Amino acid sequence: QITSMPEIFDFRMIGYYGTTPICISNIFKDQESYRAFKIGYCTAISVLLAVVSVSYILIVVKHNKSAAIANDNQGDNQQNNDLLIKVCLMIGSQLVSWVSLIITANYFIGADGSSVPEYVFEVFALFVMPINSLLNPIFYSDMYKIVKQKGSYIISAIVNRINKRVNPSDQTAEYEMNNINRP
Repeated sequence: QITSMPEIFDFRMIGYYGTTPICISNIFKDQESYRAFKIGYCTAISVLLAVVSVSYILIVVKHNKSAAIANDNQGDNQQNNDLLIKVCLMIGSQLVSWVSLIITANYFIGADGSSVPEYVFEVFALFVMPINSLLNPIFYSDMYKIVKQKGSYIISAIVNRINKRVNPSDQTAEYEMNNINRP
């Protein structure tokens, strides 16, 4: 069927999201007429990321200024540091997930014409974006402190086990040093 309007979307696929219930547009479709949409989509996401990042930075700056004024220029450093860490984590998670999508999409836009492997979209739609969505409430609720504490405990336990297996002679010396101080 010949039409005067080029196809922008692949109408052979069911629905906007294709034949899957994933709620993210498949930016990696191989259709040539889809190229303008891909570029516009990546540009819009980049602009939105910049706006969100600048907004969060302004929140931190204004919070620090108001905290300094309220506390006679003796701002609560711990509260300011906690806010700064929280904002950095939120911005960082957004940037990592969306910038990696943008870079990957731009790579395939400028690629030599080879088709995009199907797993590329699946990795972003089923792994990267949901992890980003999972991290946001963790950062907002300060649960990241608990995750950090438990994570560092698990990592140190793993490192200690590896060290004990790699250097069993050090284990004996450590045992003797710990028992010397006992009554």
